[in-house]
Amino acid sequence: VISSITGDNAAEGSNNTFSVSLSGTTAAETTIVLTLAGDTATKGVDFNGTSVIVVINGVSQTVPVNEDGTFQVTVPTNTNSFSVQVSTIDDNIYEGNETFTLSGAGTNSIVTGTATITDDGSNGGTDDSPVVNGISSPTVSEGESATFDVSLSNASTTATTVTLTLAGGSATAGTDFTSSEVTITYQDGTTQTVAVNGDGSFEVAIPAGDTTFSISVQTTDDNVYEGSESFTLSGKTATQGTAITTTGTIVDNDEVPTIKSIGTGDVTATEGDALIFTVKLSNVSSTSTSFDFLLQDGTATSDDYGAASFSNGVTYDASTGKITVPTGVTSFTVNVPTTNDSIEEADETVKLTIGGKEVIGTIVDNDNAPVIDDATVNNLSESIANGTEVYDVHEARTGNDTDLDGEALQYTFVHSNNTRSTTSEDGAFSIDPGTGKITVLDTTKLDYESATSIVLKVETTDGVNKDTADITLNLTNVNDSDTVFTKESETFNYAEGTAAGVTLGKVTATDADGDSISYSIAQEHNVYAADDVNKERPFYQVDANGNVSLTEAGEKAFTNDYESGRNTHTITVTATGTDGSGADTTDTIEVTLNETN
Repeated sequence: VISSITGDNAAEGSNNTFSVSLSGTTAAETTIVLTLAGDTATKGVDFNGTSVIVVINGVSQTVPVNEDGTFQVTVPTNTNSFSVQVSTIDDNIYEGNETFTLSGAGTNSIVTGTATITDDGSNGGTDDSPVVNGISSPTVSEGESATFDVSLSNASTTATTVTLTLAGGSATAGTDFTSSEVTITYQDGTTQTVAVNGDGSFEVAIPAGDTTFSISVQTTDDNVYEGSESFTLSGKTATQGTAITTTGTIVDNDEVPTIKSIGTGDVTATEGDALIFTVKLSNVSSTSTSFDFLLQDGTATSDDYGAASFSNGVTYDASTGKITVPTGVTSFTVNVPTTNDSIEEADETVKLTIGGKEVIGTIVDNDNAPVIDDATVNNLSESIANGTEVYDVHEARTGNDTDLDGEALQYTFVHSNNTRSTTSEDGAFSIDPGTGKITVLDTTKLDYESATSIVLKVETTDGVNKDTADITLNLTNVNDSDTVFTKESETFNYAEGTAAGVTLGKVTATDADGDSISYSIAQEHNVYAADDVNKERPFYQVDANGNVSLTEAGEKAFTNDYESGRNTHTITVTATGTDGSGADTTDTIEVTLNETN
C-alpha cells in the first residue's frame, strides 16, 4: 500500500512530479491503482489528463490515464518507491498558482499528494501576469471626450489591477481637461466613473478574462485660443516594470484672435490732449498675439502728434511694424499725444490701422480766433455824463468775454496810427480791457456840431489770435447854443393905409445848433387901441419866417391913419430856438414901425 504521495511545484509547461512511497518493499510484482484529479487546475486544460510518465528504478514508461483519472502502475519486486510525472499545459492566460492531486490507497485511507503549477515566472517558466502593452493616442476637438483604448498583454483568470496616471502637458489639468474623474468602459460595454487622485493617479480593476478597456477624459470647451494642446496617460500593472505612456491631443476650436473693434467710432481730442483709441480683440489667447500696426498722417502731419503708447503690456516693434498683445489680454488702449500749438487751423486727422481695422482720429483745433461784430449805438446825447456805459463789446459766438476755446479776451481801442490804448484817440471814451465795456471818459469831447457820429475801432485778442470791430456812436444834439437876431434892432417904414398881412419888414435870427426857430410877439410888447383894455386885438403880428405885418385890428386902427394920430410904434419880437430837448433858447429885438404919409 501507499504510505505517502508528495507533489512538487513546477512552472506551467513543465512536468510536475509526484513522489510515491510504499509502506514496504514489494516481495512480488504488485499493481497499484492511482487517481489523477484537478483541484484549482483543470485536467485537460492546465495539465495532461490522458497519460502520465511513471519512473521506477530509473526506468520510465508512459501509462495511459482513464477518463475518470485512474491508471495502474505495476511495481516490480524489491521496490519501495517510484515517481509519476504529469505534464502541464503552457497557455497565455494568467491564472496564478494552480493545484491538482494524485491519490491512492493507503493502509487505512486514501493517501493524496498535491502538485502546484506556477504561472508567475518562477521555477524557470513564463510569467503570464498581464501587463499594459498598448494605449491609444486620441485626438479630439476641445469640448469632446478623449478616449484612450488600453490593451493588456493577455487575459487573466482573476481581476487585474491597472494603475494609471493622468498628467498635463501643454494642456493644463483641471483647466483644459477634467482631472478629477474619468469614465471607464469595460470590455462588456459597462461603464464606471473613477475618481482621480490629486497626483493624477487612479486604479482600475479589470475583470477576469478581459484584455481591453477604455478611459474617457472630458476636455474643456473654452473661448481661449490655445492652439493644439496635449496631455498624457500612463498605465502599468503591479508586475510591470515600466509604464506605457501615450499622449492625448486637444485640437483648439477657437480662432486666432483678430481685432474686433477700435472704439465705437471715430475718436476726437482737443489739441494738447491725447487721442485715446480703445482696441478690443475677438477672443482671448493663451499665447501672445501680433498684429500689424500703422499710425499715419491724414490732414495732420508728424508735428501735430507724437508716438503712440499702449496699455496692458502691449508692445510695439518699429523694425517689424507690429504690436504684440500679451497672453490673456483682450482689450487695450492706444494713446496718441497731440501738439498744442498756437496756429489757427482746421481740425486735423490721423489714421490708425491695427490688424486690418481702420479708424480716424480727429484733432480739434483750440486756436479759434475771437470774433467781435460791428455795432451802432444811436441817440447818444452829446452831453452824456462821464462814466456812463455806452456799449459792451463781447465775443459774438459765446456771448461773453471768452472765445470758443474758453480763453479770456482782452480789449483795446486801435488809433489811427495803429497804436493800442484803453482810451479812445479823441480822449472821449475808455474801454475796460477785461470786459469790453465802453464808457464816457470826457463828455466835453463830444460835440454834435463838430461830428454827428464817432467810430471807435475796437480790437480783441486771446493772446494769439484777434479780431476788430467798428463801434459807431450816433450823437444827438443838445440845445447848447443861443438863438441870436442878426441885428440888435430894426426900423420898418410903411405907407399909410397898408393892408393887414402885408409885410412891413422881416426880422432874422440864427442858432448855431441848427435848431428850428420860431417868432412871436409877446402880448405886453404889442400895440393896442386905447379901448382894448384886455389887449385882445393887437395891431401887429409876425409869421414863422419873421415877417412883420399889420393885423386886421391894426389896419383899422386910427394909428394907421397918418393924419389921425401918432405914426411911430415900438414892438418887441422874440425868436425861440427849439431842438426838442426842452432846452429852448430865445432872443428879442425891438422893432420901430414908422407910418408914412
